[in-house]
Amino acid sequence: TAFWDYVLLKGGKVVAAQAYNPEETDFRHVVQRIVGTFYAEEDRSKEFKIRLEDWKKNQKSKSAREKFPSDLMPPIVEFDAVFIPDNPKTTGQIAAMLAYNDVPAVPLLGTNLWNTPQIIARGGKAVEKSLFVDSYFTEDNRSEMRKFNNDFEKAFGYKPDVFEVQGYDAAALVGSVLKSSGFDSSRITLREQLARAQNINGATSNLRVSANREVEKNLVPLTITD
Repeated sequence: TAFWDYVLLKGGKVVAAQAYNPEETDFRHVVQRIVGTFYAEEDRSKEFKIRLEDWKKNQKSKSAREKFPSDLMPPIVEFDAVFIPDNPKTTGQIAAMLAYNDVPAVPLLGTNLWNTPQIIARGGKAVEKSLFVDSYFTEDNRSEMRKFNNDFEKAFGYKPDVFEVQGYDAAALVGSVLKSSGFDSSRITLREQLARAQNINGATSNLRVSANREVEKNLVPLTITD
């Protein structure tokens, strides 16, 4: 829902959406519903009849005409990308089924759940050029990220992960507010100052608190190549 709202906010369009059971392992019908082939006999009846007649004419034996092939109707691909807010295992299954149903290669969009080698192991070539985001990436070569990694490892003897980054950001946010409002300020004052916090130096980027009291920071865009 959050993704859908933001697509609309930016002038984009969602042309198809399909729910599925979290325990699902066969995504054939899920993909077919998105590309208009699952209900093709009803929704695309005229086109279906024409293609069926052409198929029958090309059959060499009468027995072969009893059942038309599952790929009789080509997929209707009206989208430029597919957003899959799920884990690498499910993503790999959906990506494979998109290819199996003759859907042309389109970028897959995901969440920080994809920031793991499992996305490559599960998706292979099907997740090439995908796009996903995270708040932290261990191989980030930006100067501020290198400094945080080096300082942290020097102090604690191991490399930080996303939880250490979040812990640092939380401490930096509260610490900055306490310094500006005074360490003897009331809880109410502290809450009000936190709600207005802007441009706080975090581990990887500046932090800011939005109007609905969510901490915002720059995300790291990631993709998969080769």
